[in-house]
Amino acid sequence: DRSPDLPPRGRTAALGALSEQGLAAVDRPWTDGYPVWRQIAGTACLHPYAHVGEYYSRHGQPDRAVAIYETAAASLKDMDSDPLWQGLLAYNLACLYALGGRKEPALGRLAEALRLNPDLTEWSKQDPDFASLRADPDYLALYD
Repeated sequence: DRSPDLPPRGRTAALGALSEQGLAAVDRPWTDGYPVWRQIAGTACLHPYAHVGEYYSRHGQPDRAVAIYETAAASLKDMDSDPLWQGLLAYNLACLYALGGRKEPALGRLAEALRLNPDLTEWSKQDPDFASLRADPDYLALYD
């Protein structure tokens, strides 16, 4: 499967041609062991919403950022009950809460994300989205 090497229009056609089995495949070198559908949903759906949310957060509209991402996450939440997927959704929301200066919901969602998806732990310790919480005792307690 060489779809990552195709031009954007070719990738769209290649993705549209994938069977149910192809979407569930985890053996493509570019999927990091996750199902193809999750890479598509994460890259094409969640990732842009996270950036839009980050933009609104950094421009004084944190509530709008959270509302936009919550809508996107709600539409994708039921796609997979896997804790890694659910943790990723919670993590991105925690980032937006932190960027908006909303400590309690940020820490609550971050704790949930780390419980569901421990693979996020090391990145969360250096993620610039949590810079405002880095010295907070409640934040540090998440890593004890």
